[in-house]
Amino acid sequence: MAKSHSVFAGELSLPTAKAKAAVIDKCLATKKFNSIFMYDDNKQNLNEFLKLQTKYKDVAFYAYMVDHKTGKISKVK
Repeated sequence: MAKSHSVFAGELSLPTAKAKAAVIDKCLATKKFNSIFMYDDNKQNLNEFLKLQTKYKDVAFYAYMVDHKTGKISKVK
């Protein structure tokens, strides 16, 4: 990975899933990304993330559900 970028969604006055999607939307709007990955332990956060696919058709989206109890990571479609 050449570059990574961290932003804190908790600084926005929105529900967590919407805030995370808003931060990602802002980053994708720069048109500097051709793929994006999200690892999360909350299905709602991942669903909001995946909704952005309709807006950014040229970006590959990868969503992964993390289970803290088992350590399992599974791809979300």
